[in-house]
Amino acid sequence: MKGEPSCGISTAIVSGRQVGIGAACSAGLDVDAVCASELAAASVPAGKGCAIVSGSVHTPKTGKVKSTTLIQRAANARLTSNMTSQANFWSENSLMTTAGLPEQTVPDGALYVVGVPIGNLGDITLRALWVLSRVDAVAAEDTRETRKLLDRFGLSPQLLSVREHNERMGAEQIVARLSRGEKVALVTDAGTPAVSDPGARVVDAVYEAGLRVIPIPGASAVVTALSAAGLLGSGFHFVGFVPPQAKARRAALAELAEHKAPFVLYEAPHRVVDLLKDLGAALKPERRVVVARELTKRFETITRLTAGELCAWAQEHEPRGEYVILIDEMRTAAVGLNEEARKWLRALSSELPASRLSAVGAKATGLPRQAIYDFLLDGKREEQ
Repeated sequence: MKGEPSCGISTAIVSGRQVGIGAACSAGLDVDAVCASELAAASVPAGKGCAIVSGSVHTPKTGKVKSTTLIQRAANARLTSNMTSQANFWSENSLMTTAGLPEQTVPDGALYVVGVPIGNLGDITLRALWVLSRVDAVAAEDTRETRKLLDRFGLSPQLLSVREHNERMGAEQIVARLSRGEKVALVTDAGTPAVSDPGARVVDAVYEAGLRVIPIPGASAVVTALSAAGLLGSGFHFVGFVPPQAKARRAALAELAEHKAPFVLYEAPHRVVDLLKDLGAALKPERRVVVARELTKRFETITRLTAGELCAWAQEHEPRGEYVILIDEMRTAAVGLNEEARKWLRALSSELPASRLSAVGAKATGLPRQAIYDFLLDGKREEQ
């Protein structure tokens, strides 16, 4: 159809795109359909002249044409209805509505433990932004760093300093606020609070006061590193930072090296060389180690090594950024597995799953099933 419609809606769908009726008609475009439900779902207010033509947003007031995404469409729609504040953009559910997500709630008198990016700001979640836009205060490890994050998204809640050295006092202040019905978010400089960062005492104090704690999931360096490390062991022991003093560090690493299960360490750049040297000395040379640094950032690296290679690697690479160091499970040597048994196990490894073949091999040789399973996995790793 052509010409001005009588339905009173100023936005139409032209060839599958939303177009301002006036702009479409003046341009001589054919209007395929006018669908109020589609316009409402896209948060485009009637009568506001927001036009989307060939994937671009055109506002008659400015005449500017911009590339558009789902977020930009919602943002432009809110701007045309005089919702010019970024804070309003997050708090008034524009993104949630546009994305078709369920209605969100933010109860009063609750502590919100909010995960934030570990480097790449694009990893912030919609729910995190929504909560941060609605709380009365944000308890932060370093208020300067948190202010940068909040400013980036146009948010301005009150900031409370809750660090390792004042966490107990900070917890008391937060409990008092929550008792008055306020909403408080707890964040760290990067990642998820209370995971090798301040926050556990605050959470414990809130529970002890009979108040509610609500987790808002986000980035975590340990989980991010694990997902890309390719560790073969099941489960892991999260250690975090070991003692910085040389004697205490070596003692801790010697004890950890006896653990058969995978374990994960954190380390700062100024201590990482000493840590890697001591770790290489504590582990068996063939044990698998993954060194991840600058995760989600521009110079991100994830390096798979053996413990015997750690010292040389540490000396060849300049320390940069925060480190996550992952140690794979201790492999059990297939002692007593003669060459003939090794040959037929290798031959069958392409025909049967390792779990099934290790059970068959254990019955045939009398050796522990786990030892044969480890032998098969080591063989597959060598083939790679």
